[in-house]
Formats: sequence, structure tokens, C-alpha cells
Amino acid sequence: MKAADEAVKKAEKEEKAEKKDEAEKEEKTEKKKAAKEEAAKEEKAEKKAEKKAEKKAADKEEKAAKEEKSEKEATKEEKSEKEATKKEPKSKKEPEEAAPESKSFIQTEMTTGCEPAIDVSQKQLDIELDYFSRSFNPKNYKKAMQVYKELKKQGKDPKVSIHTWELYDQAFSFQRVRRYDLVQKHMDLLQHFQDNLNENFTNKLHVDNFMRIANNARNAMNEKYHNGEFSDPADFDPEADHPVTWANAVI
Repeated sequence: MKAADEAVKKAEKEEKAEKKDEAEKEEKTEKKKAAKEEAAKEEKAEKKAEKKAEKKAADKEEKAAKEEKSEKEATKEEKSEKEATKKEPKSKKEPEEAAPESKSFIQTEMTTGCEPAIDVSQKQLDIELDYFSRSFNPKNYKKAMQVYKELKKQGKDPKVSIHTWELYDQAFSFQRVRRYDLVQKHMDLLQHFQDNLNENFTNKLHVDNFMRIANNARNAMNEKYHNGEFSDPADFDPEADHPVTWANAVI
């Protein structure tokens, strides 16, 4: 009987040892599995971070390439303008215009029978240039040119100021929008070609380049910021009556 009990105890002990070994093996297997999963997870995270870094570097490189291209185009256009200016004959005379009706008024090319003649004065020149700075309408530029030439004929020294950059600089409801890359890019180009035109107001190439750059900027601003962030200066007529209301009253 005693031998039988010892045999049972021995069998139970061996069974416990086997279960313990199996448990340890399972635990090791689970640990290995967990370690593999963790390693795979880390490897996946590393690959994701690597792809993100590569994308960021590619975006940065693409942005730099675009900026470089933009600068090259601006430089190329400026060079073309300078070459075109050099090629203009120095002895070239302005085409003769029809004699003005009086020293104070002239009949413009765009004026029809029912439209009044345009005033020849610095004030009228400023008005036409202000309209041109807002809408880039060649009609306003032509009127400004006629007034400018008539004032020159009278021996005066008319002042010219295209000021689109200044109007656009104040056209944003939020200063943070004004500092966005897209806005800054167009504003820089606008300032460059505006300066060129102001320095040589009668140069047709400068006029065409300015109108192209200005219209590009206007279209980009209106397309991107049309929920009150940008107020197009072309939509405001400075010469029209603007009754005082609660919305525009200055207190």
C-alpha cells in the first residue's frame, strides 16, 4: 500500500513538472511572439517616419525649385524689359495727338458724343491712375496717358503713382492671411512690376507686364480668399457717393 502511494505521488510530481515545463515553454513562445510583434511595430513606425521625412524633403525641394523658377522668370522678364528699353530709339518722338479743345479739357479717344471731355489736371490724372490701380483697365491707363502728355505740353511736371500694392496690402481682414506664402509671393511680384512701371510710366512693355502680374494676383486672391478674408479694391469706387451708415460710420 505504501509503495502504491509513493508511486501515485511520484506520478503527480512528474505531471506537475511536465505542466510547469509546458507553461514555461508557452510563456517563452508568447514572449518571442510579443517581441516579434513589437519589432514589427517598431519597424513599421520607422518606415512610416522615414517616408514622412522623405515626403517632407521632397516637398521642400519642390517648393525651393518653384521659388527658384519664379525668381528666374522674374529675372528673365526684367532682363527682357531692360533689353527692350535699350532697343527703343532715343530720338523716338511721341505720336502727335489732336489739339486739345482747351488748356483745361481734352477729347479722349474713348469719349463718345454723349461723354464729357476729360479735365487736364493732376487731380484727374490721380483719379485715372487710382482706377487703373484697382481694376487694371487699359481704358483708364489711356486716359491717364493723355492727361499726362497734355500736362507735359503745358510745361508742367505731372506726378505718377500706380499704387496697387498699397491697396492690396490693406485689403485683408486678417493680418495672418496677409502673411501666407501664396499672398506674399504675389505681393512681392506685384511690388516689383509696379516699381518698374512707376519708374517708366510710358513704357508699353512695363504696362503689359504689370497688368499680367496684377491680374494673376487678383484672380488668385479672389479664388482663394472669397469668404471675407480679402476685399477686392476693384469692387470699391472711390469717386462714388458713399452715404454714412452704421456699418461704415467712424466714431
